[in-house]
Amino acid sequence: MTIIERIMELLEENGLKQSDLCDSLNISASTLTNWKNRGTDPPSRFVIPICEFFEISPEYLLTGEEKNFRAVTAEENRVLELFRLLDEPDRWRTIGRMEEQAEKNSSPNQ
Repeated sequence: MTIIERIMELLEENGLKQSDLCDSLNISASTLTNWKNRGTDPPSRFVIPICEFFEISPEYLLTGEEKNFRAVTAEENRVLELFRLLDEPDRWRTIGRMEEQAEKNSSPNQ
């Protein structure tokens, strides 16, 4: 399946009109129609805006496949935010403590 075919499929699946996408991309309806009729893919500058419009990854738009990356939880994001506030010595101490705790939690004699 080509990118433009995937775009048309996504519009249909999401109950959206071609004009919705055109408005979002700030292109004329004839531009999208030309891509469709010619079977050409949109220029690369539209890849990210199209992905944002459909809330999909560029990988899915380009290949039709999605890698199963594990999403980062809010808790994990908070840990990263706090970690970034630490100076380098405190970062290393924190990493050491986390490694100790992880080792304790992974030992069979919990």
